Amino acid sequence: MEELVPTARMQDLVGAAIERDLGLISEGIEMVASGAALRVVVTGLRVGDAVLPPASRLASSSGVRIEPYWSLDDSFVAVAIEPLGR
Repeated sequence: MEELVPTARMQDLVGAAIERDLGLISEGIEMVASGAALRVVVTGLRVGDAVLPPASRLASSSGVRIEPYWSLDDSFVAVAIEPLGR
């Protein structure tokens, strides 16, 4: 079987998807941490597995928590962001 080698274009697309997903989650973290929202749910994430660790660190340092939601096939699709202790 032939090994798939990512092209520069594929790497750019994945990098853009990671940046997009992390940006959406970061905005939700800011909303909850500032008190502008009690809870934010971010859906439609494309590369959730790649952004969950850095997003969790950011959430923790901001005084909020992230709750991931998984689809039936265990693919990551959304996060809920809430204050710690809620």
